[in-house]
Parts: sequence; structure tokens; C-alpha cells
Amino acid sequence: MSEPNFLYIGYMKAGTTFLRSYFSHHPNIEWYRNAIVFLSDTFERSTYLDNFENTGHSKCIVDMYEGLAIGFINHCRSDEIRHRFTPDYTVDGNQLEPSIEKIALRIKDTLPHTKILISIRNQIDWLRSYYGHYILKLPKRNRTLHDLLSTFDGKCALYAGNYYGLIKTYIKVFGRDFVHVIVLEELKTNPREALEKLCHFMEVDYVEFPAERQKLNKAKPSGQRHIIKLLASIGISAEHFAKYSPIYKKYADTIYQLFSHDILTKHEISMLHSFYSISNYHLSGLIDVDLKQFGYPL
Repeated sequence: MSEPNFLYIGYMKAGTTFLRSYFSHHPNIEWYRNAIVFLSDTFERSTYLDNFENTGHSKCIVDMYEGLAIGFINHCRSDEIRHRFTPDYTVDGNQLEPSIEKIALRIKDTLPHTKILISIRNQIDWLRSYYGHYILKLPKRNRTLHDLLSTFDGKCALYAGNYYGLIKTYIKVFGRDFVHVIVLEELKTNPREALEKLCHFMEVDYVEFPAERQKLNKAKPSGQRHIIKLLASIGISAEHFAKYSPIYKKYADTIYQLFSHDILTKHEISMLHSFYSISNYHLSGLIDVDLKQFGYPL
């Protein structure tokens, strides 16, 4: 039996699909998705390791679950918090159970020699993507960013964008040489260089990655998200409009192009910029990367 010697903890919507496709392409890397169990209150080390009884003989075994970076609230704690939740409720990490540190220590106790992989993304782009993904889950007439950030899930997402706290915790638990941070914007602009750094960290040779093997998740068209938000502001649900409007169905792509505005307003972008700038200032020094060159709020 081989134990995972690398654990990818997230973030979601920060290159996870691309990384999985590269791991699948690389002859010396195997990846699995069993790491979700580190969030469970009934976690057992032996049960977790049983998942790897039939692993191959690859040099690198990566277990992946991108939700580990955000944390979790168990059902009892979730019910307690949601019962007294109001739109003014502040999520600061104390509500997470298990906490980020507890998850890190649980991983360390289970896999003492494993190395940690973390991918990050400009928080404004990350929240824009999260908002676009989540918008149809909001009440049909309340679909602004403020509406999202007034929900408990939205507040958790806003808090999760403070990458500095999470990465600092994992460096404290595992050591600086055992934590590798992948900047999505670097992965996009110079994938070869970013993957060479990753392979160096994983102690395997870099393998060329042809474009046809690369996989990326595609977000909803910005026009589609903007229409959903616009219709909600005048009391019409996008679901109702799409269902009963044959014009919308026939000319959807053209309509999306006409409304291809940013789903975030300038005020919302300014707010997010202010919210994350201090965290990113400290993070730049911690990981020795000039995040400003990639457009991160600073």
C-alpha cells in the first residue's frame, strides 16, 4: 500500500480541473479524491488509508479535495449558526468546525511526510466566478452581490478569500518547504514555467502538456450572468424569462453579447479590493511572489 505523498487542498475555481488533467497526463503521478474525509467528525486514519490499498507504483500519489481550503461546518454546528444567523452576522473562522488548523493537524497526524499543494486566484475574479455559479441559488428577486454576501455561504466564501491566514497555518504545521502555492494567473500566462515549478516541488521530471490534453472549466457567459442579475432587479426571474420567451431561446448568444458587462459593479470591485489588500500584502511576502503583477488587490 502507498500513502499519498501530496495533498491538494484547493482552492476551488482556481485551476483544479487543469491540474487534474495534468496529473492524469503525467506518467509518474496518480490522483485520487478521498481527502474529503478530513472534514468528517468520524474521521479514522486506518479507514482513510484503506482507500489506497490498490494504488499503483507511481512516484507521486496526490489526494485532492478543493473544499479543504475553505473548511467546513458540521451539521450540528451549522444548524446552531443558521438558527441565529442574520445578514449582519460576521464569519471570522471561529465558526468553522473542524477549523482550518484542526484540518491541517489532522492531515499532519495521518500523513506526517506529505506535502501540501494550494492554488489561489485573484480574489475579485474568484468571487466573480463564485457569484456567477451561485446566482441561480439565490432567491429569484434577490440576486445582487450584496444578496449573496448576506447569506451564510456567501460570508464563508468572502472569508475564505483571505488566503494569507490559511497558507500561514499550513506552513506553520508542515514547514515552508512542504507547502507549494500555485498562482492561477501564472499558470494561465506561463503554464510551462508554472508546471515546471510544480514538478520540481513534486520531484518528478516535467512532461510536456499538449493543448488538446488540457482541460478547463468554462464559466457562464458574462452576459448570461448580467441578464440574470438585471431581470432580478425588476422582479423577473431568469428561469421564467427563459422558459416562456422563444426570442430569448433563439437569440440567446446574441443577447449575451449585448449584455456582456461585468456582473460586479465598480463599487463592489472597490469594496473587495479594500477587503483583501492587507491579506495579499502579507501573503506576497510569505510566498515571495509579487501578487500585484497578477492583478491581486494590493
